[in-house]
Amino acid sequence: MPTLAETSIATVAARIGIIEQSVPWNASVSSILGRGFERPDYASLFHQRKVTATVRRYRLEGVHLDTAAMTLIKDGKKIQESNYLVPAEYYENACVIEDGIVRLDTGIHYTLARAFDNYYHWLIQTIPGLDWTLRNLPGAEVTLLSGDLNRWQLEILTLLGYDRLPRITLNPSQHYAIPILEFNEFQNGSTAFSVSRSAQDTFRRLALAALDSAPAQADIIYVARTDSKNRAAENEAEVMKLLEAEGVQIVIPGQMSVAQQINLFHKADAVIGPHGAGMTNIVFCRPGTIFYEFMPAHYLNPCFTRLAEAAQLHYLVDLFDSSADASGDVHARGFVLDPALILARLRDIRRHLASRPARAVAAGQPSSH
Repeated sequence: MPTLAETSIATVAARIGIIEQSVPWNASVSSILGRGFERPDYASLFHQRKVTATVRRYRLEGVHLDTAAMTLIKDGKKIQESNYLVPAEYYENACVIEDGIVRLDTGIHYTLARAFDNYYHWLIQTIPGLDWTLRNLPGAEVTLLSGDLNRWQLEILTLLGYDRLPRITLNPSQHYAIPILEFNEFQNGSTAFSVSRSAQDTFRRLALAALDSAPAQADIIYVARTDSKNRAAENEAEVMKLLEAEGVQIVIPGQMSVAQQINLFHKADAVIGPHGAGMTNIVFCRPGTIFYEFMPAHYLNPCFTRLAEAAQLHYLVDLFDSSADASGDVHARGFVLDPALILARLRDIRRHLASRPARAVAAGQPSSH
């Protein structure tokens, strides 16, 4: 089967709109690039932005979905902007198969969730666009196209009031003909390294729906990576023991409900730990919270830098030496933390917290605990 030609989404969209327009941005919080960021090319990736994101939305009509490749096809051409987080060969071989195609009902506005089972990708790249679509298409009948959803994905939809949203579970072995599809730039990673005001508005609404009146569990929390094999810190157990002795609470967000995660992060004064999906919850922190990120030297990724900036958090990051690379897979490669440096940073954070006035916590629902 010949490889399909490509086209751009702007070329084939029936309608193009703006979810948010870029505006000048002047973060009112500190951003400290610590050890390892002496190199200008490293530092430039993490410098604060001077403008916010422009986020576009696209209405596509009469498109075909190759579900296995999560690739949209219009008039026999692959839409380039739908190529995201799938193996290169899947996109390369994306095609139109009419035999057994599922033809979706007309008159409905469909929106696509890429069924990420990763907390970061679902919360940051599916939820803001879905929330905007549902709040800005009054009177339209909207249906969500997704894979099987996990408990925490359903909980997020429920907190936002979307638990009754009609949903079709996509079959990876089938192709779909979609009459009207609402697509946006959150969905393909275009906004991952930008400051998005509309996304932060969604996270704020989500937090307000989940917050309770219970007191904070801890002033400083360490977000452990013990439930993931990706980019593991080889001496994390040593660091956790050290931090516990200093009164830091060790948490594993994946073992909590979404509401519990929101409350934990919102009420904390400082969040520290390695780069990982659990850190996505910093979007629920109060402005002025301190966020200290441990970054593997082989994986310079400023996605949480931008989330911290949008949430108005004080940001601190250090690079830590990577382990030997045996497989060539950046996610399988570990790194080694420096306990002495982390302890010194922690004590600086404590001194800073002790010197400032107490901050208010957003009003929440009465606690059920």
